Amino acid sequence: MNLDLQGAPYGYTPFCADRDDMAQYRFWDTGYWKTHLGEHMKYHISALYVIDLLHFRQLATGDILRGNYHQLSADPNSLANLDQ
Repeated sequence: MNLDLQGAPYGYTPFCADRDDMAQYRFWDTGYWKTHLGEHMKYHISALYVIDLLHFRQLATGDILRGNYHQLSADPNSLANLDQ
């Protein structure tokens, strides 16, 4: 596969936000997730992603992701909507 990740070690597909009839289900637009993501980050959820494995390992990205998940999982409200 040839995909330009623009220097990122991995990439996800952004979650759909263009259907007005689904707005009531976008929990990431309010509360905890809106605050956590801020103005510049987008909510992503997908089983499909691409990894530059060499870059991923060089940056110790797995360790960083584990740390982020550990912080999020400490707050029971942060993962409640994701069936975690």
